[in-house]
Amino acid sequence: GTITVYNLKLAWNYLFEHLNSLVDFEFVAKINSILGASLVHNAGCIRNIPVGISGTAWQPEMPDFDTAKATIEKIANMEPGRERALCRSQLFSDGNKRTAQLVANKMLIADGRGILAIPPECKHDFGEKLKRFYETADDSELQKFLIETSIYN
Repeated sequence: GTITVYNLKLAWNYLFEHLNSLVDFEFVAKINSILGASLVHNAGCIRNIPVGISGTAWQPEMPDFDTAKATIEKIANMEPGRERALCRSQLFSDGNKRTAQLVANKMLIADGRGILAIPPECKHDFGEKLKRFYETADDSELQKFLIETSIYN
C-alpha cells in the first residue's frame, strides 16, 4: 500500500542522488533497506532464513556476506540490464525484485541508456521468463525479453 509507494519514492530519490556511486554491497543493501523500511524485518541485511519463490520449487542457497559481495561485484561488471542475477540470489528476505529493478535502473540511467520498466501487459510473460531463469540460471531468454519490451530510451 501506501508505505510501499512511499518507500519506492525514497529509493528512487536515493538512486538519483547516488548515480555516480559504485554498485557495491553497501549501495544495494541501502536500496533494499529503503524499500523495506517499516515493512520488512531486517531490511537491507543479508537474509538468514530460507525463502521460496512462488510458482517454482527452486530454492536459492542461503547467502553469506562473501557470496553477497561477490554476486554484487559480478553484477556491477555486467552489461546493464543483467541485474536479474540479483533477484536469483535472493540476498534479502524480501524486496529482491524491486531492489534488482532499481539497481538496473541506476546502471542504465548512469550509462545514459534509459530506464527499465515492465509494461503492465507484459507482467505475465515477465513472470514466466523470470521463473525459468530461477530454475535454470540461464538469463538469455529473460534478457532478450527485457531488451525488447522493457528498456526505454
